[in-house]
Amino acid sequence: MTPTVKPALSLLLVTVVLALSGCRKTADEAPPATAAESTQSAADAPAADGPKLPRIDWWAPIAPIAARSYEGACKAMPDMKATGPIVVGTDGSVKHDTYSGTLGQSDVTLMRIVRNGVSTASLIAGNKDDVLTIMDGGGDQPDNVQLSIGDKGVSCSEARDVLPLQGKTLYALYAKTITVPARKISCLKISQMSTTSLDFALQDDQLKLGDQVFDLRKASTEQMIFKPSAGTTAGYSVMDGDKRRATVMYDEFGRLSDVQVMIDGGDSYGCSNLNQPPA
Repeated sequence: MTPTVKPALSLLLVTVVLALSGCRKTADEAPPATAAESTQSAADAPAADGPKLPRIDWWAPIAPIAARSYEGACKAMPDMKATGPIVVGTDGSVKHDTYSGTLGQSDVTLMRIVRNGVSTASLIAGNKDDVLTIMDGGGDQPDNVQLSIGDKGVSCSEARDVLPLQGKTLYALYAKTITVPARKISCLKISQMSTTSLDFALQDDQLKLGDQVFDLRKASTEQMIFKPSAGTTAGYSVMDGDKRRATVMYDEFGRLSDVQVMIDGGDSYGCSNLNQPPA
């Protein structure tokens, strides 16, 4: 019951997933913190000696939007018998009938797509055994919520008003945690394999690297991935049409760690290890 990813988005998904999977996992863990407790400067701060920073709770910003009882035409799989709702809690818990899990604290992918001026959203949360999928149809298609539990599950095909972003971008939803004020970063210019210093900022609904500017309010696709399985790292990606893609990555403490901007037919850059202290 896993939803099919549109071909135009496959490169963006693969890029972010591979990048996040390659992140280093921190051995020393600190107590969890909500996104509201993080400071705006965290994403801009390199690693430094001193007290351990709190780890970011990446689920917290989406919790008020995702948490609810999803009802409608809910059918148990595979026998298709009518069944009760799928209930998602603000803590990321998921319950249905005798099932209870905390999928919001597992690996999560959020996506916002704009087609013909209509914005849709989706959320996939889970592990190798259990997966929660929430799909906003965007008005012209029915909303759908599914819970896969091994080879069984439940599908609520007439759920209504799921993931009500109300016109907000994913950046706006996570701005308190992922904003990066203007700063210089060291990047590899991929075409020449040479290092250069570029101005970077992610703030006020814009992503800038050098002379490339992404207006996040006009983006065709936004994506947030957070992966506790890779040390609670997170990635924010934006696609501007079919020609420009950008990915910004953070470590478990919300600090900026990597930036990648890919321009079809133009200069592309990779900027890594930005959360490490100067050599």
